[in-house]
Amino acid sequence: MSTVPGVQTIFLPTKTIPPAQGTNAYFLGMKNRTLVDPGDENPQSIEKILSEVKSLGDHRITDIIITHAHPDHYEGVDAVFELTGARVLTHESAAQKLGEKFKKARITSFLSDNQEIELNGLKMKVIHSPGHSPESICLYLEDHKALISGDTIVGFGTVVISPPEGDMAQYLISLKRLLNYDIDTIFPGHGPCVERGREKIEEYIEHRLLREYQVLKELQSDRKSVKQLVKTIYRELDMMVHGTDLHERAERSILAHLIKLEDENKVAKEQVDEETFYTLK
Repeated sequence: MSTVPGVQTIFLPTKTIPPAQGTNAYFLGMKNRTLVDPGDENPQSIEKILSEVKSLGDHRITDIIITHAHPDHYEGVDAVFELTGARVLTHESAAQKLGEKFKKARITSFLSDNQEIELNGLKMKVIHSPGHSPESICLYLEDHKALISGDTIVGFGTVVISPPEGDMAQYLISLKRLLNYDIDTIFPGHGPCVERGREKIEEYIEHRLLREYQVLKELQSDRKSVKQLVKTIYRELDMMVHGTDLHERAERSILAHLIKLEDENKVAKEQVDEETFYTLK
């Protein structure tokens, strides 16, 4: 359990992607608060976030920050806005995606890469971190060596990178860029707080590069489809976790690697009947 001053985790039981059972929202600030990622429209999630807001008593929510435009991170914004009238801030590309999805709330400010903001006594820097989604952002609290990571980093397992929205090349760039910051603690969009933040980022990079190496090695022997690559690369792993079949997620991840390698002119694809195969160039 992290003790970073001015950061409070609120677990919300959202309709998210298993094995995650919910989404982490965050209160930032010492008196009044900034709310990061107000969850989804699940009534239990809405009830919990509104209860947390009301528990502030004389203090109030002044701002809502949305890290990216996935429903389990933003759908609760209308309910919180109706209660608080808080400003809504997000990256410009997230605002374009969200469009008219909000019924009551309105995005009042765009956040941009490297922007430094101070809200309710906490200074933070916005880091645009595309990969999981094009509009993803992290919030870096330099004074506390802490990162609010959204879904760029999670507290267990790895992050879903699913094309076309997910981009493996951009994701690796985003991870490597995070190494430029002094990060001890990571507050993720899902799962427990991550201590030794730099080690976690390095672990994520090493994992993705290992997968890329495995893809290239498998293609040395023969052309293969995504399903064939998943069958060999993941053969020693249990693909059922908490009752969830991870084969489709693995296929999306391998496809993301293949798209990156194709863009780098390292692999080529060919269509045979109705199936796509990949070969080394």
